[in-house]
Amino acid sequence: MHKELTAKVQNITPKIPAETKVLSGAMIITPDDDLTLKRKGIIYAVYSLNSNHQYEAGLTHKIVNDVLHDSYFQSDNASPVQAIEKAILKLRDNLLTLIDSSATSATQTDFSIATTVLWGNTLYLVTYGNAEIFLMRKGAIKPVNSAKEGKFSIASGVVKDNDIIILATASFIAKYPPEKLIQVSSIPADDLGLDEASLMLKFIIKKELDEKDMLQIQSQEEDTASESLKNALGGDSLGSKMVQGIKTLLGKTGSLKTKGSRNLRSLENRAAIKMETPQIKDLDDRSEENSEPPQVESIMSLHELSSISKSASLDSQKETNPLELKESSKNSVGLSLSVNSNTLVDRVKQFKKKHVILTVSALVLILIVAGLISVYGSLQQAKQLQNNNTTGSMPDKSKESDEENDDLSEDKSQASEEEDAINKTIRVKQNVFYDLKIADESADPTSIILTKLDIIANDRENNRLFVSDINVPKFELISLSSVPAKILLPFDGDIALVDSEGLKTYDPATKSVDKNYENASLSKARAINTYLDFIYTVESSKIVKYTLEGTQFEPSDWTQSNELINSVSIGINFSIYVLTNNQEQGSVLKFTAGRQDEFSLTAPVITLKNPKQIVARPDLKYVYIADSGNNRIVIADDDGTVIAQLRLVDEEKWGDIRAIEVSSNDTKLYVLNETKIYEVNLNETLEGYIPQTQIEGPGSLPSPIE
Repeated sequence: MHKELTAKVQNITPKIPAETKVLSGAMIITPDDDLTLKRKGIIYAVYSLNSNHQYEAGLTHKIVNDVLHDSYFQSDNASPVQAIEKAILKLRDNLLTLIDSSATSATQTDFSIATTVLWGNTLYLVTYGNAEIFLMRKGAIKPVNSAKEGKFSIASGVVKDNDIIILATASFIAKYPPEKLIQVSSIPADDLGLDEASLMLKFIIKKELDEKDMLQIQSQEEDTASESLKNALGGDSLGSKMVQGIKTLLGKTGSLKTKGSRNLRSLENRAAIKMETPQIKDLDDRSEENSEPPQVESIMSLHELSSISKSASLDSQKETNPLELKESSKNSVGLSLSVNSNTLVDRVKQFKKKHVILTVSALVLILIVAGLISVYGSLQQAKQLQNNNTTGSMPDKSKESDEENDDLSEDKSQASEEEDAINKTIRVKQNVFYDLKIADESADPTSIILTKLDIIANDRENNRLFVSDINVPKFELISLSSVPAKILLPFDGDIALVDSEGLKTYDPATKSVDKNYENASLSKARAINTYLDFIYTVESSKIVKYTLEGTQFEPSDWTQSNELINSVSIGINFSIYVLTNNQEQGSVLKFTAGRQDEFSLTAPVITLKNPKQIVARPDLKYVYIADSGNNRIVIADDDGTVIAQLRLVDEEKWGDIRAIEVSSNDTKLYVLNETKIYEVNLNETLEGYIPQTQIEGPGSLPSPIE
């Protein structure tokens, strides 16, 4: 059965006075339209606010709802977790602005929130502050195994039927632990403190689509597909009339509905090859009993369609048995043939006579030509033998050699394709997005990054940037200040330059630095990357985490390992991935919550040679590695299983890969090789690779960094 999950909600909240210093609440936030619902899901949230200043409860609750709604559902970020994180940060800032500006005492506000987004059958969970989330499955209750990053905790995973998720403030859990909560039939609002609120979500199957529902869906698919075919063939064309004839027949007999719809799709696909019909996706795998019948290979001829349609229309006033319909269609065809039987016999006889005459004439002509060719060949052979006897030379073997070479080339090509399949190698066509030498002959780029609108290349040695619109490749040269920018990286939706003074945010629109964060040690990092408001660097044998405090980033040791000494690049996708390059041989290290995980590139086993960069982000499904020494890009999942190896058809043209970048949601890959930026459409190249996340047991949702 096809299944859709939904959540039954128990909202437990206290009575809040109109104005208060302490308040809490719970809410369910849905988008304004069905399309956004399918793309973004539903938000469930529980929050608490404790301050030394008065808040207007009604206004505060509305702000929480509106900010989460607008920031999340209008976000362009493909990652639900990252979109929620940014929404929470914006909400926190907005709540602080509500404090009376005339207040003389220092502001002390404690804000906490637990949010989860139900998207299909997947949950994305983000908490900020002291809010808590629990998972109950098959009677066992455990805290969700989320990873902490500052005040954030993050997790995601697939939920099952009858799973229960509890979102609550810390004060609520202190009074009503989950084990006690599930035994309480109801909690009066008067018994709750102002900062005690909770949501209990029980996930159930919203609907199991029965046969009637599926037939209705198929009918909608057929209507859409038929309309597409009609438009493709040009109005009431012959093809659209044929399709309409089949649909008329299928409408008369329910028993043939499923099989008929398959015939209809087959006919439509042959008439308009590129037409796509909507697909209904299941959340669960189909069982054998629900699988569709095999597609009928043959398609009825136009004559048969016409006859069957007429036969069906004669019985339009009564219900037709499929077997009777089949028999009547045969009779109709037989009747049509018998009417013109005499004429057909005469025509067949005439055709046979003409056919015999033409066949004999053709055979005589073929024999004559063959004889002439044979005589000519004998004369040429005799002449060749005479020349050989005269000169002592050997017979010409060039033709035989060419044939042998062709065979060897074909065998070699076939062997190469088989090897590529075993190694998961995908050969991509050369598609140069732009050659930066067009903008400046002396261009020497070292890295590239993407923003929402631009693609930017950093020419570190010449202290300048190349900036272009991502949709219209035309790079503009921008010179920087006298201080060389060692590193170019994304930061808080913008770009950042790291130089000898620290980190500077740069606005390509104004071509100027708008913020300056001083910390000279950032420029000494072997590898550096950003995550939310944090910066992670590899310095010697340590990963250092920098937290923004005012106008400076304060460092703290995150983890240490001697394997980090030769690091060249760092990527962050909940876990931290570090790429090392030791005398041209590279490896990938993975760390989660400060601990090193086992990680190796396997299936097939990959050996890196002079790797330059690793790309991993929360909005990407895969980990990307620029393996420069092997002229390839390696794509793997978060466990190290190789998804694909990308090489150019002429792979030597990727002989100097310097940097790579991937657009949100794994849509496009950009490869910087020397001065050329190549573009690869990943949606087409990686079609069919769909990663899945599973919850192994109670409270074991996947963990990001902490």
